[in-house]
Amino acid sequence: MVLIIAATGGLLFAFIVFFIVYFRLIHKKRFELLDWFLLSLGTFNGIGFGFVLWATYAGKNSYDWTPWIIKYDDWASFTYLLMNILLLMSVIFGWNLTNMFANKSKLFQHERKKDLSVVSKNAIRKMLFIAYLMFITSVVSYWLYTKAYGGFIGIFEYSRAIRSGVFYVENPFSFLQRFGSFSFFSSFIFFGILIDKKIKKKNSFFLFIGFIFSFLFSLYVLFTWEGRISLAFYVLTFFLGYTLYNYKNVLDFFSKSIFFFFISLFLIIMSDRILKRSSGNEGILDFLARELSFPFASYIVHISAQDYRWFKDLLVSPIYILPQRIWGQLVDTASDLNTIYIMGARKGESGVTGSIPVDMLSFGIIEGSVVGVLLIGLFWGALLLIVERFIYNISIKSIKGVMFIIYANIVLNVAILNVLYGDPQHFITRNFHVIIGVLLMVFFQKISFTINHMNSRTYPSVNNSS
Repeated sequence: MVLIIAATGGLLFAFIVFFIVYFRLIHKKRFELLDWFLLSLGTFNGIGFGFVLWATYAGKNSYDWTPWIIKYDDWASFTYLLMNILLLMSVIFGWNLTNMFANKSKLFQHERKKDLSVVSKNAIRKMLFIAYLMFITSVVSYWLYTKAYGGFIGIFEYSRAIRSGVFYVENPFSFLQRFGSFSFFSSFIFFGILIDKKIKKKNSFFLFIGFIFSFLFSLYVLFTWEGRISLAFYVLTFFLGYTLYNYKNVLDFFSKSIFFFFISLFLIIMSDRILKRSSGNEGILDFLARELSFPFASYIVHISAQDYRWFKDLLVSPIYILPQRIWGQLVDTASDLNTIYIMGARKGESGVTGSIPVDMLSFGIIEGSVVGVLLIGLFWGALLLIVERFIYNISIKSIKGVMFIIYANIVLNVAILNVLYGDPQHFITRNFHVIIGVLLMVFFQKISFTINHMNSRTYPSVNNSS
């Protein structure tokens, strides 16, 4: 009976969510961050729920997750789906309530579009300056960070141990590890300018070289981090950004989205194989069952634990922008608590070599049971709307191609991934490069910026004919 509830209930929940997205798409004529989040919620917490329970009972799940998944009985499966409906409704309500408030108060209202030809030359110079600045900062920071591990090459010998938390070297520059991600944002800018059809490239060679160097260095950084999802989603950013920039109508976008789904699955599996994070003889169904089990294990643990944190994680979340050495001994994250419950100890202690992330639904349960799910949903819906409006207003004064690439990365790392990784610490860490990059864009949009002494042939220019 439990499989019937999970499979049919999960599919029904996914159908409801997808129908809501379809209705919004007909009305809005475009995808917004809320729609991407809903698609992710329906896919992972709807279809994924039924799949993982089926795979577990079919013997396709790992021995690590099976004991937790088989704890689902009829009632637990039913309440899991009800909690997802509550999360769904609260996120939508939070989005619409914030939208109504923003419109009435003129907060984050859409600014009037400006003529791109008026601002493009200055905008290109500013964007290229940010790209070069962030790339150089990334390389220098990572050079300082890797010195303690034997340099750029030597760190590969220790990267897995560093990720597992079982290897410690006194490194005064350990906080610079995050700055390696600045090259991600740099590559987004170069690629965005390259694909922008309204910009005539007088000398695209320098743009191409800038993109290649920042792209390759980004791959290097990601390989040293040993992160499969980070690696796959970084590459997917360019596919999705290019698709968003070029699609002509909704039908065209849907056809490309099907291709995008298979590319996503392929890249995630390939990332796992390249980084050798699992055995090579594992089937695709076994791999997916193992990788998608942690949200459901987290939920079944915390729904009965009743060890609530009462929104402490939201209150302290701004501190996560600072180096971990400042707050690491003072604050336990929601993922730390989850890892202790499931593995018996924190990452790096008692032989535990990995952290168990907290999905958004389980995060809501941890914060305050049903009330936690409701308020976290309201907060998340409001945040998605604010980010959507904020990025739109920046894009009016910026370069269209660049903003589509940045927006694609936000879709992946914010709207989609937060369903599975709902801990604020995870959210800030994986979006560190976008947070800093966007703040730099806002800063340079506010100031006058000219480079008269540099040869203008180095820069692209506006193609007024388009």
